[in-house]
Amino acid sequence: MTGAYPPAPWRLRGVAGIVPVPIRADRARAFLPDDVELVSAGGWTVGGVLLAHYDETATLSYRELIVFAGMARAGARVGMWVSHIVVDLETSVAGGRGIWGLPKHFERNAAHLVRASYRPPRLRLPLPLTPAIFGRGPDGELLHTATRGTMRGGLGVVRLDVPPDSPLAPLGLSGTWPAIAGEELDLPFPAPTVVGP
Repeated sequence: MTGAYPPAPWRLRGVAGIVPVPIRADRARAFLPDDVELVSAGGWTVGGVLLAHYDETATLSYRELIVFAGMARAGARVGMWVSHIVVDLETSVAGGRGIWGLPKHFERNAAHLVRASYRPPRLRLPLPLTPAIFGRGPDGELLHTATRGTMRGGLGVVRLDVPPDSPLAPLGLSGTWPAIAGEELDLPFPAPTVVGP
């Protein structure tokens, strides 16, 4: 353990749903810092939500809601900009902030941010995952993490409802969206790379 949390890499294992959502570029831009470029086309970018439950075979067992405000670029690196993360384990909060510079917060119920209802996929197949994200280090440095993993899943449907007083409301996430969802998630999450001051 490093301090109060395990060192990187963490192994994320369990079930997950990935909900890509088109977001207007002008709305997304307000959630990104000035030193990263928003990747957009025709006035839109790709953001969305990840819902996960990491089980007892993972480095830590907890539930997580991640909100991506949009796709970003810094130099040659591309990844999703994480604007909000809610987890139900304090150790995950400490590690997410301390290692990856992510804006994690502890909540047992995130319904005040967003509510989700889910129709699971009928067919599940092995799927490759290649996520990449940006974070902000303790001294303001820009961090980038990229990895590869797998999940046994398929195409499902998720209904997202964002309360009007939620800080996520400006992103326009509410609606019924296709989602990649499944089980047997196996995603190693390595230490980040510093990509900017």
